Amino acid sequence: MSISRSLAGLTYNSRTREVSTHVRHAPHLLSKQCGALFQQFLKAPDNTLTREEIRACLWGHNFVSEDTINHAVCRLRKSLARVPDSHHLYIETLPATGYRLQQSGARASKALPRKFRRPAVLIAAMLALL
Repeated sequence: MSISRSLAGLTYNSRTREVSTHVRHAPHLLSKQCGALFQQFLKAPDNTLTREEIRACLWGHNFVSEDTINHAVCRLRKSLARVPDSHHLYIETLPATGYRLQQSGARASKALPRKFRRPAVLIAAMLALL
């Protein structure tokens, strides 16, 4: 069954794995893995996926390294960058959580500032206040 979904002016056809824009450009074909990952982003609430959800979607088991997940997301980022007029769509990294497919101008995540993301740094900062 073919599912077409749209986001930020891009339309994805799950049957053909093609991403197209509203402008008259030829559709861009995604690899099987990139297509499955892009489809999961489009189906996910708030277009957000955890690393565990990506593992389950692409490989179906938990024996996949973090680097393998990072590379899969990197390949999707590169594939989407080759689609004409896709500059307003990007994949945001959510530290220690996963990834979010975002539109430019969309509300940024409410992550802590970078210097407070690591527990040791947070604890040191709290102790400095005492």
